[in-house]
This record gives sequence, C-alpha cells and structure tokens, in this order.
Amino acid sequence: MNTNNSNGKISLEFCAAAMVTLGERFARSVSAPLIRIYHDALAQALRLEQLEKAVRVVCIEDTFFPSPARLIEAATGNIDDAARVQWDESIAAHHANRRAELDSFAKRAWQSLGGREYAFSSQMDASRLLKLREQFLHDYAARARAERVNALALPSVKPPSVKPEAQVA
Repeated sequence: MNTNNSNGKISLEFCAAAMVTLGERFARSVSAPLIRIYHDALAQALRLEQLEKAVRVVCIEDTFFPSPARLIEAATGNIDDAARVQWDESIAAHHANRRAELDSFAKRAWQSLGGREYAFSSQMDASRLLKLREQFLHDYAARARAERVNALALPSVKPPSVKPEAQVA
C-alpha cells in the first residue's frame, strides 16, 4: 500500500487495497459493497497512515478478519489502556503539584466526577481512591467508546413509506 497522498484522507481505492490485503491474509473474499461499508466507517475515523498501521498490526496480531472497530482500535490503541494512562497521569500530576496533560475524554470524566481539584481536595483513603479510579475508568471508557461508535455510524436509511390499507367498515 502506498501512502503518497498529500491530504492523508482514505480514498476508496486505498481502502480497497487495504481490504484486499486483509482478504489475502485471512483467506476471505472481499466484495465491493463490503469495501464501501468499511470505507464509510474508516474514512470518518482514521487518516490514511493510521489505516496502514492498523492493517500491519491486524495482519501480525489477529486470527480473524477484522471489523472496522477493530481496525480503529489497532490504529488508535485500546480504550481501557488509554483510560489507565490518563488516570496515572492525573495521579502523578496531583502528587507533583503540576497541571495534568489530559485528553478530552479524561477531562470530561473528571468533570462528571466533580473535577480533579474537588476529588483530591480532602484526604483520600485507599478505598475512596479505588472507588474514584473505578468511576473514572468506567466514565472515560464509556465516553471514548461512544465517540468511536458515533464515528462508525453509517448514514441512516429510511424505510419506504407504506400507505395504510383502506379501512373496512
């Protein structure tokens, strides 16, 4: 796969090449409709370089043909691991009395818990810290997964309108 694309967007042709590579690796045929579905999902969530990375990771690590969500995870990382990294950064920054470098999911998770300053304002025993960590990790992961699902959302298709049959009197 060649990444010589100046804007970094995933073209249908590049997605098709990636899907053919995956099809060869996992001994699965890849149809045009399947390529279009993957393209619609992946082009919204990833850049070209990320898809290329995801294909390499999945070809090395996985046993089964990947879903779009798996390719996104392979490109961007595991949500639960990211949540733990953000928790650790929050704790380290608190103990070092410095500003934490947090991503948007972590910031919103802290806001839902009343803010980092509020959470660390009083003496914290071990059980309170563990409960706070559990809440933070859960909230972070829920927000990140929801965003991934929204990024993968395909356009809604309206069912055809059906005219009610004439009432029999």
